[in-house]
Amino acid sequence: MAEENVTDSVRLDGWAQIAHHLRVSPRTAQNYRESDGLPVHYNGTRVYASAAELDEWLATRDVKQKERRPEPDPPPSPAVLPPVSWFRRNIRLLIAAAVLLAAVAVTASFMRRSGNTPHTALHRPDPPLHPRYFWRAASEKRSASRVALPDTPSFATIAPDGRHLYIGGMNAKQLMVLDTTAQKVETVSIPRDFGWVAVSPDSSTIYIASIVDGLVILDAATRSVREVIPTNGGVRHLALSPDGRFAYLAMMHRGVWQLDLRTRSWRKLSTEGCPHFSALDRSGKRLVISYQCGGPTGRERHDAVEVIDIESGRRLNLFSGLPLVGGLHQFFPDDDRIWFEDWDSCLIKRYDNAGCPAFGVKLGYVYRTSDSKLLHTALIPKSAAGTPAFVPGANQVVFGAADAWVYDTERHIPIETLSGVDFHAPQISAFGDRAYLLQSAPPGVAILEREPAACTDLPWGLIEYLSMDGTPHDSIGSLSIGPSTVIEYAPGLVGQAMRLRQGATAELRSAGTVQFGQMESTMAFWIKPTTGAATLIEAEYNGSGVSLELTADSHVRLTLRPAQGDAVTLISATVVAPDEWHYLAITNSRTDLAVYVDGTRSAAHHSRGSALLMQHNHPTPYRVGPYSGLFDEVAVWGRALTEAEVRQVYGRRTSGECRP
Repeated sequence: MAEENVTDSVRLDGWAQIAHHLRVSPRTAQNYRESDGLPVHYNGTRVYASAAELDEWLATRDVKQKERRPEPDPPPSPAVLPPVSWFRRNIRLLIAAAVLLAAVAVTASFMRRSGNTPHTALHRPDPPLHPRYFWRAASEKRSASRVALPDTPSFATIAPDGRHLYIGGMNAKQLMVLDTTAQKVETVSIPRDFGWVAVSPDSSTIYIASIVDGLVILDAATRSVREVIPTNGGVRHLALSPDGRFAYLAMMHRGVWQLDLRTRSWRKLSTEGCPHFSALDRSGKRLVISYQCGGPTGRERHDAVEVIDIESGRRLNLFSGLPLVGGLHQFFPDDDRIWFEDWDSCLIKRYDNAGCPAFGVKLGYVYRTSDSKLLHTALIPKSAAGTPAFVPGANQVVFGAADAWVYDTERHIPIETLSGVDFHAPQISAFGDRAYLLQSAPPGVAILEREPAACTDLPWGLIEYLSMDGTPHDSIGSLSIGPSTVIEYAPGLVGQAMRLRQGATAELRSAGTVQFGQMESTMAFWIKPTTGAATLIEAEYNGSGVSLELTADSHVRLTLRPAQGDAVTLISATVVAPDEWHYLAITNSRTDLAVYVDGTRSAAHHSRGSALLMQHNHPTPYRVGPYSGLFDEVAVWGRALTEAEVRQVYGRRTSGECRP
């Protein structure tokens, strides 16, 4: 189908938008194209689809699935036992089978007690790898788009269709509009000083809250003012219902009001003074309001947050007493938990810092509305203590200030960091594929493309992954970097990398799910050494162990010392040149041990039986070092990858869209 034929419907660009429309993952959407004929189109290398065609395909697919659904199986016939004479003739066979089953049960019990669980027990669902926002901006190439602005920005709002970013700045009567496709900026004069912007669900209308008086309504296409609705006072913040019919205005001296945008009728929801920010759940039935000046049952610098049932106007939840000054908040995807932040209550000494765990940190709170329980308090460093933005459909929050953070609100850890960037007021597109971060000096917008989902789709059996993006705990599984004073983080191959200088050492710790050499396994990582001889990985326990080293002449040497039998040593035919990135992988099965350098099988050893497997399951940490250079993207699989799979992982990072 030609590209112009889909313009009568909503156009969905890229697998992320297509998957979002289908409510599946991008990988599942791609599988639908192969298995069920999902109607997608290509403009060069860019995939797109029509929302109407996808809806029609879904309806047709549902009908076909119902037609293909098999009839239920008939009930089984009653079991018929063989005659007694059969048991008499086969008594010896039955006794032998019983003895064999008992032996199997005893062996399995022993293996569970000793820790030597069968390899198949490791085959659980692969942990998800999160696509990264800083994967290019924090890498050695530092590639991120930037658009200059005519004024210092202070806040921004992304349109639901992702095509425009609306930015407020120091000039309170000038709206800056960034076309995210053309990456060009235009300015629009606003008749009133304003402090916040909201955009209708269909992206056609812009609502601008005046901090003096009035709600300014702007046509998004023509940038012309349609109407100014008087509010009899300044509006601090506004939120729109999911259908775009109602606006919720936090008015600085008159409480919180609901405005019906069709009938222009008003309804008061709260009479408390100094409401600061407001947010709706996905159904539009509950409104969260944060206050300054105390709020209900709160006090200054320990302000309240309340949740209101919009239909009845009844208060559902009230949180107060914690260090809090207004602050933004957002419902989690489950619509039960709320993330809200303290703004700056623990950052300024002249405030009442009672309850602050330490001066100079920003606090993020996770509250559960179903039982009004505080679940977690997050500590955000001052360097990243800017306004947050939630990633749509994910339990992640992006912060920005002098440093930028991506924080996992489920595991309560930072999973990405980027230092010295002067990012603030982040905005995430509705499909999560882009992050926009404002910059003050010089004024501009940084545009970060999220890592494509295909880049995190690794071969099955992945158990551990440590990306080393500026924090020791940005891992999938239990792998982490042990405490150290010598570890630094520097621009890496993908995002950041761990850097060791002058032959320093570090520890990689694991809960012991898989230690290389105990079971069939694969360990792989990227290195950029500055010298020849070095220890890359080493672990030892009770006389058995594994070591991977760089020799003085820059070859890779792998030594595996089983608990029984002779040690095995492999030396790669390929040279690992210093000051260049190289991908190393070691695979171990019951009959094969191999070393790969840059996707090529460079050394191997074959053996009969299980002599290559170490006979212990102790969570011995891996030692990295003495080593000088960069170390990045450590992955462990619970099986031996094939040569084709190793080559595939290597190739993704050295060419195509997965190359930083």
